[in-house]
Amino acid sequence: MRNCVLYFVLILVFPIDSLSQTFREFEERARTYHQKGDLDSAIREYSIALLFFPNNPIALYNRGVYKLESFEFEPAIKDLKKSIFYKFPEPVHPLRNIGTCFSELGNLDSALIYFEKALEVNPDSYSILKDKGLVYYKLGMLNQALETFNKALQIEPTYAPILTGRGQVYQDLGEFSKAMNDYTRAISLDKTSYDAFNNRGNIKKELGDFEGAILDYEKAIKIYPDYYLTYFNLGVVFMESKDFDKAITYFSKSIDLNPYYEEAYLNRGVTRAQSSSKDYLGSVLDFSKAIELNPYSAVNHNNRGFTRMNLGDFEMALEDFNTAISLDPNYGMAYKNRARSKVKLNRISEACEDYNSAIQKGEPVSEKELSVCN
Repeated sequence: MRNCVLYFVLILVFPIDSLSQTFREFEERARTYHQKGDLDSAIREYSIALLFFPNNPIALYNRGVYKLESFEFEPAIKDLKKSIFYKFPEPVHPLRNIGTCFSELGNLDSALIYFEKALEVNPDSYSILKDKGLVYYKLGMLNQALETFNKALQIEPTYAPILTGRGQVYQDLGEFSKAMNDYTRAISLDKTSYDAFNNRGNIKKELGDFEGAILDYEKAIKIYPDYYLTYFNLGVVFMESKDFDKAITYFSKSIDLNPYYEEAYLNRGVTRAQSSSKDYLGSVLDFSKAIELNPYSAVNHNNRGFTRMNLGDFEMALEDFNTAISLDPNYGMAYKNRARSKVKLNRISEACEDYNSAIQKGEPVSEKELSVCN
């Protein structure tokens, strides 16, 4: 679930003199640029201001917030820490935003530390408790996440992001009814809660309600048309419904929005191979991209090998199956596929050894395939 943080840009009133007036002018220009979406210029204004007003905590804080919004997380952390050192008047805000930066960087332990520090300053902040709960969720600490979300809801029971967060915990715990209730409640409180629509769609998909899932995903996209996961989820629904052309369209849209999402390439590759056009070449390209993003996935190598085998490129297929087996020696399907390629290359005795290995690993092999070994 996307962690959206409300950033606090504090503008203080300074005594009326020429220097403070100049500083206010920097602030006004930075704020104007920010409102226009020109973050680079807003950051530049505060950088110039800091040349005239070194170590000004307001300038450091606001520049740090703008860097965070620009996804410059490490530079943002430096500015936010400096703003605390130079006595920013409300340290809870930089502490929280430092935690957000670490969370976005994947440094969840550090994120947790800073959210806890922020809660020491303001223990009744339901929004910071929400952030802390999300970190627990990302760490797989579901019981701690649930406890934290419940505490936040005791303080503010009508804050939709907390309900969405708790819903995802319930979903991962397999308590679908509770999760559905939380998502539906979140949507009733905030009609723009795209992640609640998306997550409720996931539950409906798991329960086989494809029509209901599609409706929720479409609502999520209408609210937030640039969320790659919703397009991916729609692709999965259409793939499972065997509407492969639509599935390919949605997986492609997901990739356009996030070209680093391995699962989208993997699923598009599978779908291309299953489509009426049997686009095995496109599948090979997708599996190759998935391997580029995750070279240690035995599944990715096995899938590319299987597609190469369908293209008649048995030698290259063998290379993929060899890699898959080296990555996962208990991957029975890779042994069976390697055996199939070896049969095509007339390496029958080796193929029979692989068939036996596949059976030992729990992968079923038909009598028809084993007939070459008689």
